[in-house]
Amino acid sequence: DGTQRFDVTRAENADSFVSTAYGFTVLLSITIFVLLIVFLYRLVSNTRVQGGRLRHSNGMAIGGFFIPFANIFIPYRLFTDVSRHLQTQALEAQKVLVVLNWWWWSYFAGIFFLQMSSSTTGDDFDSLLTSDGYVVIGALVLAVSGVLGAITMRRLSALATRAYV
Repeated sequence: DGTQRFDVTRAENADSFVSTAYGFTVLLSITIFVLLIVFLYRLVSNTRVQGGRLRHSNGMAIGGFFIPFANIFIPYRLFTDVSRHLQTQALEAQKVLVVLNWWWWSYFAGIFFLQMSSSTTGDDFDSLLTSDGYVVIGALVLAVSGVLGAITMRRLSALATRAYV
């Protein structure tokens, strides 16, 4: 009749797949995080050398990521400061800030959904589906965020190359 019956083995396999995908996402996130810190530090250092006005020190390009709650705003402010400086220095001002904003806030939305997945309690099937649903949504939002982050980094790099060379 076309309806599928509940199968514990299929449910466990699906949950195992989601757990594996989540683990891969964590490893990928750590790698990207380290590269992001290096990239921001270099941008901040070069911007300061070129006379750019920044609201935070070079050290905050690294340390700002590790201060609870401030890690949402300090790196973001540094990225926006650098973007604004580069736009005034570049011949063709690109709208980096729009993509930057979408990237930054979609990343935190994805993290929020992943946190929601771990907050669901219970060992019943509905709790499992709810938790896996949050993981899938979080992973999709983080994937979109990753693409937006790559676009942002590429545009910032292009602007920096034109402005600092």
